[in-house]
Amino acid sequence: MRYSILVLFLLLACEEVRDWDNPYDPRSNRELWSPVDLSTINEGEGKYKLTWLRKGRRFDGFIIDRKLADDNWQDSIKTIKDTLEISDDSEYTFIDTIDLKILVNKLKSSDPIEFKYRIYAYAIMESGDTNKSNYSSSIIEPDAPSKPDEIKIKSIKYEFPKKMTVEWGKSSKNFKSYLIYHSFIDDFENKTLFKTIYDSNIISFDTSTFTVLKENWFWIGVEDSMGQKTILENSVASIPIDNAPEPVILDTIIYENNKYILNWSLANMNSLADDFSSYVIEEVIMPDSLLNNIEVIDKKNEVQYLINIELDKESHYRIKLNDHWGNTSVSNLRPSSSFQKITTLNFLRDIGDDLSIFNLGPKLFFPQKVTNVNAKFPVWIQNGKKIFALTEGAMGIVVNENGSGLRKILGEEPQDISFNKDQTKAVYTAENHNLYYVDLTSSDGEITIQTQINNEWFSNPEIISNDEIIYTQIKNPYLNNLGPEGIFVSGLDGNNVKTVLLTNPVNKSLKGVRYLMPRMSPLKDKILYVKEDESLYVLEIDVNFNIISNNILKIDGIDNVIPEESKYFRNIRWSPDGTKAIFWTKDADYNLYIYDLNANPSEVKLLQPGARYANWIEQDKVLFRFENAQAMFTKNISEPPTASPTPLINEEHPAANVPWAQLQPRQ
Repeated sequence: MRYSILVLFLLLACEEVRDWDNPYDPRSNRELWSPVDLSTINEGEGKYKLTWLRKGRRFDGFIIDRKLADDNWQDSIKTIKDTLEISDDSEYTFIDTIDLKILVNKLKSSDPIEFKYRIYAYAIMESGDTNKSNYSSSIIEPDAPSKPDEIKIKSIKYEFPKKMTVEWGKSSKNFKSYLIYHSFIDDFENKTLFKTIYDSNIISFDTSTFTVLKENWFWIGVEDSMGQKTILENSVASIPIDNAPEPVILDTIIYENNKYILNWSLANMNSLADDFSSYVIEEVIMPDSLLNNIEVIDKKNEVQYLINIELDKESHYRIKLNDHWGNTSVSNLRPSSSFQKITTLNFLRDIGDDLSIFNLGPKLFFPQKVTNVNAKFPVWIQNGKKIFALTEGAMGIVVNENGSGLRKILGEEPQDISFNKDQTKAVYTAENHNLYYVDLTSSDGEITIQTQINNEWFSNPEIISNDEIIYTQIKNPYLNNLGPEGIFVSGLDGNNVKTVLLTNPVNKSLKGVRYLMPRMSPLKDKILYVKEDESLYVLEIDVNFNIISNNILKIDGIDNVIPEESKYFRNIRWSPDGTKAIFWTKDADYNLYIYDLNANPSEVKLLQPGARYANWIEQDKVLFRFENAQAMFTKNISEPPTASPTPLINEEHPAANVPWAQLQPRQ
């Protein structure tokens, strides 16, 4: 009995020292080996640092569970083995990494969220069962991961061929895509996605899908791999509307040879050097301003264009300039006319008048006035490119057809002047009866050909070839204005004189027969001249100026006719083809006659009563001053004398009824 009691005592004594913190004993006190003081802190970018203290004897390890917001607990997200070297109360750490996509998705909730962690120790017993300690728990409010980099649009450029380039800064952190937004106005809220780029190394793009006729605003955003986006309002860059190019200037429209010659300034493109597209020649049809496209020119340096045009037409033109973006601008509107011009005087008087120039059209007159020039009897020269006028106190003036380039030629005032075929040179005599020559293209003064010696008076000179002139001269070494007057030919220098016609009086001190106003035909085979106090004659000559025939001309073959010797404006003028001539006489009235070789070589016909100062304006039409109206009229030579002449200038024209006008040759 004593023995049994002793054994029981010993057993009880052993029970009191049993190891209760043994993790491998299911009866152990779990508090003695449970982890404690679990804490969690944000490490950023989805990383959470867990820290805890271990207790008790050695066990197999720790198991960590996690609960994300309202999700169920995720068991055993991490198992960490226990280490023998670690003593009681040692600190353990673990970094938990949460998928940022999951994190960001959780953070989208409008309510605050919590992440929970719990940890326990475990020991695998001999039976294979797992003994678990108590939990240590921690709660944390997660931080949102940092958003993508903030970048900006660096530049926007465009050029032709049509290409726009947008460039921006680079982003690489958690990169998913660049988001390029666009708007036609500065409106961040209403921008639209223009392009998405998924390569972080691509930091620009080119596009041909754009217009510069509107503003272009671009913003740049970045989306990261978690779906977070950074789009800043100040990431914007823009380009303004590409303004229309500066209009060209339509400088001139010149009418010449049945064509308008349009000249305009070179296009000055105001955005890019190579965005020129075309010039468009536009006719503006009045009065409704209808547009007629004449031609499209796609070469920038072509700034002249020729338009075939009908005679006697008034037109308006402008130049439209196009760039490659669709912008346009239009030049000034310039009127033009294929009507002939006239040069006019308001007064026929010894002191002259201001010289005026007009177009002869019904509406477009283009008036020009050259003032303070004392012009007398202006005429067109050099095929209508210039105007020559006699002037008080000098040889004359020359101006361009538009009134510019006034040039005064010094010298004696001409009494009878004649021009060569192209009207670049002239010969004339002055009141001193000397013979003069002038080159109208280069000279500012006259050149004396012959000086009066021994009262040898010169008159009626005419250039008959490049180096020859014909004139009359009184040959008398003794008395003024007495003796024979003959017709002579010489060189322009006055040398190589040839006598064409000369009759000596019985007594040289007496007045001999005078031969006046010799006019060589364009064919150089006939000379019209006046035998003083008798009649008009026609002298037929050979190439050496030898006389073949010398015949008197009479009105209708009956009455003698004596043309008036006119000061300033020459009487007796051959037609351009040399088959006809016109002249006027003065008796009680002025009368204009015509001589037609083909009709009757020995008589002249009345063309227009009351007319003088006549000249040819076409092969079959003449212009003259009609004394009854004291204005300028025209007439076709085929019309009878009784037919009314036609006014050169209509009544609505500002130059209507001027006493003097000359018609420009067709250009």
